[in-house]
Amino acid sequence: FGHELGTVLEKLLDPAFIQARSLALGEERCQCTAQREQDAARMTTVRVVGLDLPRVALRFFSARQTMHMEETWRRQGEGWCGSYHVDIPEQPLTIDAEFTLEPTPEGCLFRIAHTVHVTIPLVSRPAEAFIAKTVARDTRAELKKREARMIQKEEKIDRKTEQLEHRELEQARQERHLN
Repeated sequence: FGHELGTVLEKLLDPAFIQARSLALGEERCQCTAQREQDAARMTTVRVVGLDLPRVALRFFSARQTMHMEETWRRQGEGWCGSYHVDIPEQPLTIDAEFTLEPTPEGCLFRIAHTVHVTIPLVSRPAEAFIAKTVARDTRAELKKREARMIQKEEKIDRKTEQLEHRELEQARQERHLN
């Protein structure tokens, strides 16, 4: 991310931001809660997602899934690290991930590694590979959306700051003109 770590972390732990991002990505529903302390955080998210699955995958997985995600964060040195677990009720699938958010000279770097578990005899490995590829693609899309939304908010702040500065200058000019 081209933003400092604190700014990015605030977005990653903001339930309203997560909900808005999920809906912007086309998810049907997203509910998110967060509990934050000085050096730790916990998020619980329930997302209803419609997936475009290959016909063969539809034999084993529903195209509409409700995902329950438990995410934990903790401070690690100058950065943060954490993990999450995704349970999909009535589906033979869970997803786990470990991640880090580290400061860099350009802003910060978010790294994530997913592990997919499928419990279908004979097709577990191909299904896990397909789902891992899909999760990685969707994660990249989420991160790009988050970055774009942060840039848009920064631009709005910059415009508002410019407008306020312009108003202050105009007021000062008017006051000088009146005196």
